[in-house]
Amino acid sequence: PYYLYAEEYDENWIEAWNITKKLILEIKMFAEKYNSEFILIVFPSIEQVDPNYWDFTKEMYPQLRKEKFELDKPDVILETFCDDNDLNCIFYLNIFRQESITTNTPLYYEIDGHFNEKGHNTVATHLYPKIKEKI
Repeated sequence: PYYLYAEEYDENWIEAWNITKKLILEIKMFAEKYNSEFILIVFPSIEQVDPNYWDFTKEMYPQLRKEKFELDKPDVILETFCDDNDLNCIFYLNIFRQESITTNTPLYYEIDGHFNEKGHNTVATHLYPKIKEKI
């Protein structure tokens, strides 16, 4: 999964992104068919938010040290895709990075990379006002 952040993608990753984009557009069309608004919410991984965890990951998988990675790459791809397709998208990468720096508190469980209570609270704090205005 770490090659999602590779500086250069091989043909398999390019095809995976093409399929992903196609499916996102199909889901948007499905939502619109039923008069629902489509919102794509993009959550960052622990590797993108916590530099120490990324360093630990490279220590655990030494082959990663030989490669070049861009941890923002998936978000950049999706931001461009959202702009090009006039999609309503919410990105949490910068919010999580800022929250992590400001509070110096982990937002993920170390063992599995899922949000901990603080991570869920961060999502709720920023997502609630956006959803509230829709209802």
